[in-house]
Amino acid sequence: GYGIIYPSPEEESLSLQVTWARPSYREDGSPLDPEEISSYVISYSHEDFTADIYVHGAENTSYLIQGLVPGRYSVTVSVVDVHGIFSAPSGAFTIDI
Repeated sequence: GYGIIYPSPEEESLSLQVTWARPSYREDGSPLDPEEISSYVISYSHEDFTADIYVHGAENTSYLIQGLVPGRYSVTVSVVDVHGIFSAPSGAFTIDI
């Protein structure tokens, strides 16, 4: 006989667009030239899972995190300058997706 095999449904996969403003000042109030920004670090967590994503270049102020499962996520963004100095993370925002 003949039969049709259907692929099993994939687990639901979601994405989250994270956008931020390029800072103009360091935490101490001194000016921060865009050429001094090496990258941004997006840190996100869901339940017991935590990940960091490095986004290189001062002009890149948006990133699409893909492959997420439904649930509550907490996200922060930090700046890394050309000397490897990390800023304190932004205030965390929490989102349910």
